[in-house]
Amino acid sequence: MITVIRRATMGDYLAFFREVIPGWVIYHGGERVGMAGITYNKLNDRWWAYLNINGDLDRAGGLRLVREMRAGLSNLAEDVYVLCDEGNHPSAPRLLSALGFEPTDEVEDNWPVWKKAATTEGD
Repeated sequence: MITVIRRATMGDYLAFFREVIPGWVIYHGGERVGMAGITYNKLNDRWWAYLNINGDLDRAGGLRLVREMRAGLSNLAEDVYVLCDEGNHPSAPRLLSALGFEPTDEVEDNWPVWKKAATTEGD
């Protein structure tokens, strides 16, 4: 039997993990500029947020992004964590603060860990 290793596609994730990694795509000026979402990590029993933006949003686009994300994070049954990549994104701490995340004393993969506390009681 031959072993093949290649970059994973969304179809590979679905076939292997049997679940969709929830996320939203961000368009600006008709171009796909980012992805955001929350996913559960079984290894550390935590929910992790991610936000990757490639390109620049104007002020109106940035404000809309913050409003939409704040609404999406308004009813959390669990704490949510995120890594703050300030080195590559100098405005990351300001954005995370605007979204309600707070810095922790933790560091993972040389990046500071931020946390947004649950806002509702879990089931």
